[in-house]
This record gives sequence, C-alpha cells and structure tokens, in this order.
Amino acid sequence: MWFEMVIGAFVAAGIGFLASVNWWIAGSVGLLAAVGLYLLSRHNWATFRAERAKIVETGQIVKCWIIRANSSLYRKSLFDAPYDWADVVFTFETARPNLDQVLLELAQRVASFRPGRDATEDELRVARVMSIELPKPSRTPLPTSITGGMKAYMVGTQVMRELLPEGKLTRPYIWAVGLTDNPEGGVVMVPYSESEASG
Repeated sequence: MWFEMVIGAFVAAGIGFLASVNWWIAGSVGLLAAVGLYLLSRHNWATFRAERAKIVETGQIVKCWIIRANSSLYRKSLFDAPYDWADVVFTFETARPNLDQVLLELAQRVASFRPGRDATEDELRVARVMSIELPKPSRTPLPTSITGGMKAYMVGTQVMRELLPEGKLTRPYIWAVGLTDNPEGGVVMVPYSESEASG
C-alpha cells in the first residue's frame, strides 16, 4: 500500500497548498484517496489472478526460453513490482528431442535476426517486435526460416517474482501455460518443479 499512501499524501499536500483549506480536511481527503486507490488495486489484482488461473486450468504447459528480460528481474528487491516482462520463445511440440538445446538456439536466432532484402511478412513482423522495447503479450508465430520447420512462437510474458526460486531470474527459461486453440494468446508463468527450484 506504500504507493497509494504516497499518492494520498501528494493529494493532501496539493489540496492544502492550492486551496488553502484546513490541513485536517486535506489530510482526510488524501487518506480517502489512498484507501480508494488501494481498494482499486486489490480489485484489479484479483481480476488479474483470476484470468491467469483460467488459462492455467485449461492450457498446455510449455518451457519458455528467454530471449531478453527486463534488467530488474535479475536482482532481488522488496520494492520492485510483483512482476516484470520478458520476451520468450516456446513450442507446443514438447516431445522434441533435446528441447532445451532447440529452444536455446531458437532464442539466439531470434535475438540476432536481421531480415534480408527479400524478407517475408512473417520475418518482418519478428524484426518489428524485436526492434521495440515494449512487450507484445500476444504471441508472434516464428517463420520456418528461423525455426527450421518447427512450429514455434515468441511472446512477451509477465515473469512473476513470487514464482522465481530466489526472488530473481537465475535460469535461462521459465515454465508457462498457453492455450493451443488461441493463435494470438499469451502464456502464463507457472512454478518451476521442486527439483529445479532447489537446484
């Protein structure tokens, strides 16, 4: 609730300064603003979790290899947001041999991809996504020129701090769940296995 309290304090100070009203009244208004913001954030957070839970219940678990991630995820902090974003690659073809190596190489190819003069629309789309820092939470199909024939995707996803074994990103991948029947859907992070978390 720290954020809401700070906003409330600014509201109170602003009212007191601009309107020259009684500071008790300004403080009360600021407190009400803080409480209102807190309740709204709780409602939004509950809705956010409910939507994620629905995907987890009905989707398929996939291993997502990280292409790039927000730098804040690589440090442990009590004051950072409960999640931040990472771009990942994944496939629903989870029975492929040497999947880790396949995903690692795929992530490297996407990170270094530069479209040629005769690039296809799919190749240009990948280049556009990688050229901006803003996450794209809807999945982008990867062209076969990058995947080598495997059906795979890239997507921006929320990496939840509470699901990181050490409170920060220490592995080159996360586990997530995606809906196979939604070609534009994102993926939702789920916990690492117990052996991975302790290792």
